[in-house]
Amino acid sequence: MRYQTNSTGEIATTLRLLTAGRLSALLLVGACARPVSPRPVDRANLLVSAVRADSVSAVRQLLDAGLSPDTMAADGTRPLTEAARHGRLVAARVLLDGEARLDLADSSGMRPIDYAIDTGHRELAELLVRATMQAAGAGPEAMSWMDAV
Repeated sequence: MRYQTNSTGEIATTLRLLTAGRLSALLLVGACARPVSPRPVDRANLLVSAVRADSVSAVRQLLDAGLSPDTMAADGTRPLTEAARHGRLVAARVLLDGEARLDLADSSGMRPIDYAIDTGHRELAELLVRATMQAAGAGPEAMSWMDAV
C-alpha cells in the first residue's frame, strides 16, 4: 500500500484535536496516513510538531502510544533537540521521562545540550546537564556544584 504524509495544516489540526482530548493518540498513530503516494508515513513529524507547538499533552499521548522519543523527523530534527532549540522545558522533561537519549544529534550534528546553550535556555541546559550526569551514574554530591552556579 502507498501512503502520503499529512500536510502541515493537517498536522496542526491533528495536534489541536489531540491536545483538546478529542482524538486518541492510539487511533492517530495507526491512521495518520492515507493511501495515495509512495512516500512512507513519518510519524516523527507529528512528535516534533507537538514539541514545537509546546503541546505537552500531545507529546505525552504520542509517547504513551508508542512513538520513540528518539526518532528523527523528515527534516532531520529530533524531538529533544527541538525542545532544546525552542526552550520547551516541560516538553523536554516529558521526553526525558520517556527515556529520550541525550547524546543523539540531529542531521546538522547538534545535540540537545548544544542547542540549549547556543539559544540561551539556561534552565533547559541545566536540566540536560543534570540528566547527563545522572545517566553517567553521578551522585547528588557530584551535581551540587550546579546549585552554586
